[in-house]
Amino acid sequence: MTGAGLVVASIPANAATNSVGFGNTASTSTDNQVTFTPPACALTCPANITVNTTANQCGAIVTFPAPTPVGLCGTVTVSPASGSLFPKGTTTVTATSSTGATCTFTVTVVDAQPPTITCPAAVTVSCASAVPLPDIASVPITDNCPGAVVTHVGDGIGAQTCANRFTIQRTYRVTDAAGNFRECTQTITVNDQTPPTLTCPAPITVSCAAAVPAANIALVTGVSDNCSGVV
Repeated sequence: MTGAGLVVASIPANAATNSVGFGNTASTSTDNQVTFTPPACALTCPANITVNTTANQCGAIVTFPAPTPVGLCGTVTVSPASGSLFPKGTTTVTATSSTGATCTFTVTVVDAQPPTITCPAAVTVSCASAVPLPDIASVPITDNCPGAVVTHVGDGIGAQTCANRFTIQRTYRVTDAAGNFRECTQTITVNDQTPPTLTCPAPITVSCAAAVPAANIALVTGVSDNCSGVV
């Protein structure tokens, strides 16, 4: 600013100490010097951030605005940097100026993607005794993060007409570490279509109707069936 022959020098930004000269342009006398000290650095970080995982990744690429410096800050570095891949969970981001000032905020990545599950193929057996046991090892799963677990939820029985004719709906579930889950159902059909076998007593000939022997199941031999149980 100038006026009535007075000259005030401009103050460079972020200078540690600046001299301001006040002089009379018409005078050759020594200028008066005033020392100006800028305020110490203060950094303001962005607010805390929460995002979901990127599809099929156990993390997310997160961008955020740069911290706001006030005062003598010099160079400001941020770690991890904006645009980095942040893992699932909470990560603290730290901004640091070359003059030693710091600020922090958090980036939280939430796993919102449920795992996938594929049940074993449907099967048909002849007898109830041939129904396979639940087998979680036979259930393929995938997930964006490690730690998913398969469980056997239960078996529902329906359409039963006899001991060896019914349907089972077997349900499996996969649950990841974040609590996301999916279920699938395997159909197991029990359908006995094989008749039992037996051997009748040999033919006999009698002279009179009164001599016809009474029916005697004890004389029937070779009784067997593909399924267990009473024939």
